[in-house]
Amino acid sequence: MLYRVYGAKQNANSQNALGGGDGVDTYSLEAAGFRMDGYLTGGARWDVSGDFQTMHANLGISLTLPDTVTDNYGRENNSGQALRGRYIQPLSHGGDLQIQAAFAHTELDMGVLLVDLRNTFDIDAQHHFKLGERHDIVWGGGYRLTTDSMPTTPLFSIRESSRRTGSYGVFGQDEMTLTDDWRLTLGLRMDHNEFTGWEAQPDARLSWHLAPNHTLWGALSKASRSPSRGEQGSTISFIGDSTTLAPGLTVPNVLRYVSEGIPSEQLKATQMGLRSQWAPVLSTDMVLFSHKYDHLSSFNINDIQPVPHMVGPYLDYLDIYIPYAHQGELTLNGAEMAVDWRPSKDWNLRFSQTWQDVVSTGLLLLVDGSGSIPHQITSLHASWMPTSAMDINFWLRRTGGRPGTEPDRPTDARHAFYGIDLSATWRPQKNLELSLIGQNLNDGVCGAYANVAGADMFPGLLPTCMPRSLSGQLRLNF
Repeated sequence: MLYRVYGAKQNANSQNALGGGDGVDTYSLEAAGFRMDGYLTGGARWDVSGDFQTMHANLGISLTLPDTVTDNYGRENNSGQALRGRYIQPLSHGGDLQIQAAFAHTELDMGVLLVDLRNTFDIDAQHHFKLGERHDIVWGGGYRLTTDSMPTTPLFSIRESSRRTGSYGVFGQDEMTLTDDWRLTLGLRMDHNEFTGWEAQPDARLSWHLAPNHTLWGALSKASRSPSRGEQGSTISFIGDSTTLAPGLTVPNVLRYVSEGIPSEQLKATQMGLRSQWAPVLSTDMVLFSHKYDHLSSFNINDIQPVPHMVGPYLDYLDIYIPYAHQGELTLNGAEMAVDWRPSKDWNLRFSQTWQDVVSTGLLLLVDGSGSIPHQITSLHASWMPTSAMDINFWLRRTGGRPGTEPDRPTDARHAFYGIDLSATWRPQKNLELSLIGQNLNDGVCGAYANVAGADMFPGLLPTCMPRSLSGQLRLNF
């Protein structure tokens, strides 16, 4: 039997807000865990692992009710424990049977914003076997049971503050060898949840070994995101811009986003790619993709309802009720290229480039991809191993600009920026590792916010950015 344990602790001071003042984003994290692995006769094996963690962080809260609207600060406390177990039994002809179960308890307390206490139990099993010489099959199923408590706070309310929910599903996949050069993979996953019923997620992939070391492939798939408990009969409140009703009469707005039950978000993905091994030390991957999203969070301007909040005979603020419509649509088209080159046994260079373009239709999206997704992302990673006991890694990346969506969400805007990271790791002994890590060394991430609308919208509050940083790490294995 093998076993390992770990412990970690992190503390971070608050950063400067982009608009000036304290960003109020200090946090601390403590975590510990263990894992045990056992090996039985006949090739069977098992493992048991557990984790314990607590996190404390500051966050900006922008509403105090019932009679005043103000900016103030809150604190997030997040703790949890998890226990997992797995058993794997090899079968004849390369098959196996795997059963695993997990239990997790989490407590999230964000003060006036949200409180969520949750217990989750999962169990699933899968069976992998070969049918003849041309079929590689895996199938299985799983069940999840969750109990939660989400009491009403000044910023959040839900129709059922406590509920037990269950979900279950089955899946299957067959990887078929049609000829020596053609392979077809067909898969289907069927999941059932208490909010939207059954959800089908099919997948089909075809690959053609068109030449030695060159494979052309294509894929069609559909995926869905089932609504969470917090999206069923809930209201979330935020502070909004002020409304001028008459000369000298300006009142704040309190935005209340209302969700009365939503459908699952849907993704239909089409992909085609070419994978090539040009030499033992050089390979490339190229992919074209089109991703179509449906039922995204959206709202209809005609459904927005302002309701005055009175304190005695006086108007204190306006409650703006915004029902979720979930009729948003978004199509993301693009291409990706990746190159992996190993010029020597000590060097590895990896380059990747993404081009993408967004088309949004339907009702107004809460997060409009046309203004919040960069058109280009470039990455270059170099790894050098001067000795067997030392690694040096360099990472250069460029993220294209984001124009934002005036006048609705100008805070999505970002300038294009470069980021540079550098790390060095030394292993003087087998069980000892020392690392020096530099992140955002050129301070380019913060430059992405210069002179954009979101940078000075809330002085003294978030957002902040990752500043230039240098850290050390010591790792001891025993």
